Amino acid sequence: MANTENARKNANQVGIVMKAKTFGNPIIPCCGAKTRQDKFCKKPPLKGKKRCKLHGGASTGPRTEQGKARVAAAHFKHGKRSKRYVEQRKKIWAELREIERRMKLDGLI
Repeated sequence: MANTENARKNANQVGIVMKAKTFGNPIIPCCGAKTRQDKFCKKPPLKGKKRCKLHGGASTGPRTEQGKARVAAAHFKHGKRSKRYVEQRKKIWAELREIERRMKLDGLI
């Protein structure tokens, strides 16, 4: 009994909820997704998955090019960290540093 309790404590520390289905069955891993009540989901995961069907275990992700493009567009936020934007900022700041260096050499600042 003590080993079972230790297994549950260890599982809760890593975010996986364990439960016994019936008295005869061993303790099995459960979905473990956080619910709106800030508790862990107790449903068993789908076969070969880590989550139950309610928390994404049944999801296969987008299959078509249109679906993949829609997901990519949904994850795009603002573009202020895109390569083009970062390169433009680097050029502007390098130019400003050069102008400041020239002004210091000329005694203007």
